[in-house]
Amino acid sequence: IVGTRDMTDYGREWCQKIISSLPDTTSRTKGTRQPPAIVSGLARGVDITAHIAALDHGLRTIAVSPVGIDDIYPRHHISAAERIASSQGSAIITDYPPGTIPYPSNFLRRNRIIAGMSQSTILVESRARGGGMMTSRLAAGYGRMVFALQGRIDDPHSQGCNQLIAENIAAPVVSMPSLVSQLYPGCESRRGENLSTAINAAFNNTNDTENAIQICNKIRAHRGIDIDRLCELSEMDFPSCSFIIGRLESIGVIQRDIVGCCSINTIFD
Repeated sequence: IVGTRDMTDYGREWCQKIISSLPDTTSRTKGTRQPPAIVSGLARGVDITAHIAALDHGLRTIAVSPVGIDDIYPRHHISAAERIASSQGSAIITDYPPGTIPYPSNFLRRNRIIAGMSQSTILVESRARGGGMMTSRLAAGYGRMVFALQGRIDDPHSQGCNQLIAENIAAPVVSMPSLVSQLYPGCESRRGENLSTAINAAFNNTNDTENAIQICNKIRAHRGIDIDRLCELSEMDFPSCSFIIGRLESIGVIQRDIVGCCSINTIFD
């Protein structure tokens, strides 16, 4: 799974949703059943999102590094790299000896490794030029399956994905069941938890239950919405809305980013 370093909320949500659909799928190799592994390049944006989502959903993940094994690039991903290295079945790998610094040419070689060791490549978001585009074209040249998450035609973050789809290099990601059926014939995508059931259990069918469902519907309709806008759309006062959002976040129904923008957790239908 590859893509831009400058990903949007749309890309982040669908990157996580794609990975969250995979844990219950299996592939057959020499008579054994193995869960899928997520391969990426440990870079900012799509790469690190894919690695962390894989670990969060119990999947193996392989990070292909553009530097020596004695270093981590970028440096602020050290904690994520340590988590990858300590997770069973996961690894950080490199084609370079210790002491190698991140020369620009290293990234091309890394992209070739990512494309070559993967059964398929999924491009989440990319501008018309970028490492994700290069990896996807390499994968197609190797005869591997390539998929791309289509986006708005006027969104520069989706130009690369839309271009690969238009050139018939990549198949569009149209739904999780469709994607999983192509990646793992005969397997079903992971079923999400029922949102209403989780909310009813959390609020014990009190008067807040209906308000909580309303807030979740607003968040779904307005990805990345903040609490002030939620209060306005739901016609709720700030204390009541804040209480419900805090409760939904504590049970894992919603998640908020560093600036307080809300989105529905990808495990829910």
